[in-house]
Amino acid sequence: MKHLLKDGAIVGVSHVVSAATLIGVQVLLARNLSAAEFGGFLLVQACVNLVEAVFIARSGEVALHWIGRTWGLDFGLARGYAKFLEHRELIWNLGVYALLLLAAWPLHLVLDIDPVALAILGLSIPVQSGYGVAKSVFVSAGRLRLQSYFEIAYCHLYLLASIPLTLLFGLNGFIWVTVAAAAVKMVASRWVTHRFWPETVVGAQAVMPPSESLSQHSILRNLCNNFAAQGDVLILGALASKEAVAIYKVARTLANLPIRVAGPVWSVLRPKLLAAMREKDYRRFRRMLVLPGIVIAAIGLGFVPVLWFMAEPILVGLYGETYRGAAIPLSVLFVGTWMFGAVTGWIGFVCVISEHKKVGSMLYMILALFVAAGVFLAGGSVIATAIGVTVAMGLTSIVAWWLLLSSRLLV
Repeated sequence: MKHLLKDGAIVGVSHVVSAATLIGVQVLLARNLSAAEFGGFLLVQACVNLVEAVFIARSGEVALHWIGRTWGLDFGLARGYAKFLEHRELIWNLGVYALLLLAAWPLHLVLDIDPVALAILGLSIPVQSGYGVAKSVFVSAGRLRLQSYFEIAYCHLYLLASIPLTLLFGLNGFIWVTVAAAAVKMVASRWVTHRFWPETVVGAQAVMPPSESLSQHSILRNLCNNFAAQGDVLILGALASKEAVAIYKVARTLANLPIRVAGPVWSVLRPKLLAAMREKDYRRFRRMLVLPGIVIAAIGLGFVPVLWFMAEPILVGLYGETYRGAAIPLSVLFVGTWMFGAVTGWIGFVCVISEHKKVGSMLYMILALFVAAGVFLAGGSVIATAIGVTVAMGLTSIVAWWLLLSSRLLV
């Protein structure tokens, strides 16, 4: 228990640092760009994040599935899987970047997105090749504290580099810093995790994992999940002004911050959940999720009234008077993000290690469809968009818990 608490505390610090970095970078841009310029960049960022998150997550999930199942049992096989998946990740990411370049001009016509900015920021996808596998090695090896230290160091580097280069070169400086930071993260993560392998397996030959449609399900699941996270911004960009996009995105970002409180809980439980899965002890598996879920839900109820009264002064103090209108959307979005991102924060990991991939994919398809419907029905209204997205996340959370407790997600 003492070891678990230490891991939880350090993982919690890394989540706080990550959240502070995200807000710091966003405030830096909001204070140095007009709302229209900031909104335009957010549309570019949403396009890249949607693609990047899908394929970086795909490589990490496939690696976690196979490396996690063989770690400690057959290091040679696990190392062989890792080498094959690193090479496959590079091929995937280069192909995805090429497709993104082809989509740049159509996106410019539909959303008035800067194609040059999209092409440059999109470089962060291929330069991260290998990071997905390295991240899975951190988890499989149970080195959560070291992973947290690594992420804290990365956040500091990213923020410290962003400030002077953004002030000196504006948005272009920030975009190039983002690409460079992604490359550094990839190189450093592979160097650190290389030391986790026994020396006897370092030279193992690449081994192709058995084909179980993992990539297809991972891509579908992450595409739907990240559409729910980025698609609302893109649809709103097609229906409303860039200023509206900036206001909504600020609200969405701040609404996501409190879920960082729950993140360490689910992260620390991952090695234990993997162990329960290997032992096919599904009752213990579910029990480890239910109690934290109840506690996190109760904590969220206490946040709501505080946020309702504090949202406006926080927004004005951080971002400026232009973003006062994000207060109500922030309060509304918090409810949905807390239900799906915090109370149901286990869902992504469980879908990765579960053998019922179709059920997980179906769940994320429901989320994406609900979000798309909610944003379209909102008709460009920022507040109505927030309500639609919150309802979508709340309904999906209810379905996820029902699937878990009724044994349809695991067995």
